[in-house]
Amino acid sequence: RHAAAGKAPKSGFSKNLIQKNLDTPAYLPREDVPEDGLVDAATVSYDELAILRLQLSDMTTLLRMSFPSFVSHVAWDPTVGKFLDTYLRYARVNLDQDSTSDEILNLEEALSEQVFLVLHRVVCGGDPAAHEILGQLIYDNWVFETPKMLDICRLYAHANLKLTTELVQGVFKLQKEYWEDLEGNLACTAHFLRTLCEKHEKPAPAGPEALAKKLEGSRKMVTEMFVSMECFLQVVPSSAEAFHRHRIIHAVKDTIEYALPVIETDIAKARAKKLSEVSLDKVGRGARAAAAMLAYRILAERYSKVLPEKAKAAKFGQDLYDTFHVLTTPPKKIHKRAKDIVNSLELLKT
Repeated sequence: RHAAAGKAPKSGFSKNLIQKNLDTPAYLPREDVPEDGLVDAATVSYDELAILRLQLSDMTTLLRMSFPSFVSHVAWDPTVGKFLDTYLRYARVNLDQDSTSDEILNLEEALSEQVFLVLHRVVCGGDPAAHEILGQLIYDNWVFETPKMLDICRLYAHANLKLTTELVQGVFKLQKEYWEDLEGNLACTAHFLRTLCEKHEKPAPAGPEALAKKLEGSRKMVTEMFVSMECFLQVVPSSAEAFHRHRIIHAVKDTIEYALPVIETDIAKARAKKLSEVSLDKVGRGARAAAAMLAYRILAERYSKVLPEKAKAAKFGQDLYDTFHVLTTPPKKIHKRAKDIVNSLELLKT
């Protein structure tokens, strides 16, 4: 992508409308800070309530601005951009499982709603006559990109599919180049999943606990990738063709069949547990369930338009959908249901 970042279009949007940056603090995860460069680990110690109140106040202030000032802040205020980036990356869907108090839970829920309103207003709140300029502005300044849209779908699709669809599909309507970006992202995702096992050939962190922690992080990341892609397909079903072109289902199958068992075996060795104890872990089951739903979404959309294949695809899709209930099945049935997913995906080789 050749972006002209910082170049102001000829419109009401301008850096001059930013009299002062909002200085919104980044959104930090409660768990250990990832080593991805987005967040300084030294800033993790903070008054959580005070920071949440400040972030919520800044989003409210942003929404009260005129549309040109509002968009200018989102595009050019680096503190707003970093907050939105970190929020979409680190925010959790099940807030009640992470919150340490009712007050924090209430603030987190309010902040989640305000962030969505900010993103929705960027795309849907302006003058239609200025959409071409707005589309170029948000593209050039990385207000949206494929990973962010996947995160938006992960966070909001289940709560409000209609408005999330309006938001994300609106981004693609504002700027057609996002479709090309999606193709590139899916190609990278497929390659990453197929080569996931290779990472275990690299030197492991010192100590079994550090290794187990790293591997559990990999397994969690894979699960979230599957969930994000499945939610994205709900919001943008027409993207199923792109997922098919990049053989995402096959990459998912390889991950389920090869990478996850290797990860689970290494975790078992690191923690000196029996493999059966690790294989029944909730997160491992979640990855398989998410994989099944992702495959179902791709197939259901792709084949729903092909009449001769519709009945066959519907049955196959239903088989995959049924495996989603693996999370609620008795433990003794989990191994069988997990194998059903792999066996079903084997059909795609033909």
